[in-house]
Amino acid sequence: MVLTHIHSATAQKAHRELLTALGSENNPSQWLVFMNTAKQHLPFLFESGRPTKAQIENSIIGQLGFSSWAEMIEADQDKQGLSWSVNSWKQWSKAFKQVSAYPYLAEMDITASAVMRLKSMFKDDFPTTAESLEQAKLETKARKEQEETEKVSNLKLRVSELELQLIETNAKLEIHEKQHSEFAAQQRQLIELQAHQTKLVDENQSLTKKVGELSDALKALKTQGRWSHLVKFFTG
Repeated sequence: MVLTHIHSATAQKAHRELLTALGSENNPSQWLVFMNTAKQHLPFLFESGRPTKAQIENSIIGQLGFSSWAEMIEADQDKQGLSWSVNSWKQWSKAFKQVSAYPYLAEMDITASAVMRLKSMFKDDFPTTAESLEQAKLETKARKEQEETEKVSNLKLRVSELELQLIETNAKLEIHEKQHSEFAAQQRQLIELQAHQTKLVDENQSLTKKVGELSDALKALKTQGRWSHLVKFFTG
């Protein structure tokens, strides 16, 4: 980035104050120090709508050679930037609007993330005083505990129902297994009977064949006996 503006003493001093205000993460409410410092030097950033080109150029942003606040935020400190994050600025801005709407939050040594969690929790019913906030927290905690208790109770009831269903299913399976066992035994008996029937049919066919053979032999003997008698009659 090529700096085309002469750095004024005011801009340099504001830059140092902003860096100092970023401070350390060890202080939960340090972000409020920064936001108030930024509002002091750059009040138009806290107004609705995008900053105009003239506002940027006539502010410390333009005096330090930047064309936008985002550019200054992310630029290195040795180039008059803040070496910071635009996403963090956006989060802090949202939280700061909430603090501006409910000033008591500024006295609570609270982080920007905590402010946003409270905003998400209470939405349009945000408590208007510190006392009502504590009361709302207690009520929310009690409600969650009640919901958890009901959830556990419902889960226990559901487990009991599933246990009963399991018992019924096991009983049905036992009946089914018994019926299957009986059916298998009946099938084995049927197979044995069919095998025995086949054996009897084979034996019957064998006996029928033998009876036929014996009958033929008997006829032959009878025929042979008559012929012997006839020959004896003629030959004397």
